[in-house]
Amino acid sequence: MRNTVKIDDVARLAGVSAKTVSRVLNGEAHVRNQKREAVDRAIAALGYRPNLAARSLASSRSFVVGVISPCVENFRFYYHELHSRTIRACRERGLHLIVEEVNTRSRDLVPHLEHSLRQMHFEGVILTSPVSDSAKVLDLLDRLGIRYVRISPTTHASRSDSVSADYVQAAALLAEHLWNLGHRRIAIAFVNTRGSNPLKNALVKLGGDPKQIQILPLDLNQAPIDAGRDVAAALLSQRNPPTAVFAFNDAIAAGLIGYALEHDVSVPRDLSVAGFDDGDVAQATWPPLTTLRQPLDEMARAAVSLLVKPTIDGKIRKIICPVQLIVRGSTGRVRTSKRPRHSAARGSS
Repeated sequence: MRNTVKIDDVARLAGVSAKTVSRVLNGEAHVRNQKREAVDRAIAALGYRPNLAARSLASSRSFVVGVISPCVENFRFYYHELHSRTIRACRERGLHLIVEEVNTRSRDLVPHLEHSLRQMHFEGVILTSPVSDSAKVLDLLDRLGIRYVRISPTTHASRSDSVSADYVQAAALLAEHLWNLGHRRIAIAFVNTRGSNPLKNALVKLGGDPKQIQILPLDLNQAPIDAGRDVAAALLSQRNPPTAVFAFNDAIAAGLIGYALEHDVSVPRDLSVAGFDDGDVAQATWPPLTTLRQPLDEMARAAVSLLVKPTIDGKIRKIICPVQLIVRGSTGRVRTSKRPRHSAARGSS
């Protein structure tokens, strides 16, 4: 059905002039936050979609935003969901979104990406992790004069606006949950094993012994389910295995649960398992997965908002989005009796 909502309709509902609506749509900085928010609400309520072709001809703008993401086949859920939510946020502002996937380890990263950026005429780009930490990519964007917002960066904090989930808050929520259930021997299956780990820090702050908190490395090139199974095999063969495990994402946690149950290790009676993201797989496992819900929709909207609203004073803005702990059946109280040690040969027939 043809969209009959006009810019005047948006202005009337928002209580502003049509010129103000136009300025908001064009991402101009000199609009009061109160009026900008009123226009955003009116656009969402009316389902207004600007005529992109007319706007482009009138202003010589492309109204195209790019998302630069890594080619990581094994983490499809996260990137698919983030891209989908970013597309939605762009549509609400009358923008198109193009996804550009890159191999951050490739020697041709910079020339390949520069060729794409020059052809696409992006008004700005959003960088997802780990591209958001690539100094080569940041240098290229700065050289080309393309504005960018980074999602979940861990380095170069002062280089651009950024949006992240509150990983410190998330770690505190999960640490308190596991601690209150009596868990003291806890494993953390994580990508980066160097430096500080938020969950380990939170557990130690509660009184945990650092020696009883294991951090196991994960390979991003490995399928998450297989990675989870390998983590489970390594942990459950220990003489005194942990009573709880936190996995880097829900798919890894699902693989871990599957392996445990195949080898007569009950979840959560013998082993509590928690994940991260709260994707569909979290409720597809048995038992359903306790997980930390990452606010992808809020993060995507915040990234688009930062991109289309340049700062007047040039100050770097950092938005931290709260994370929610979703407690399901995969975590429980520690058993007082000791469970038998898992053998690699056990249950393999």
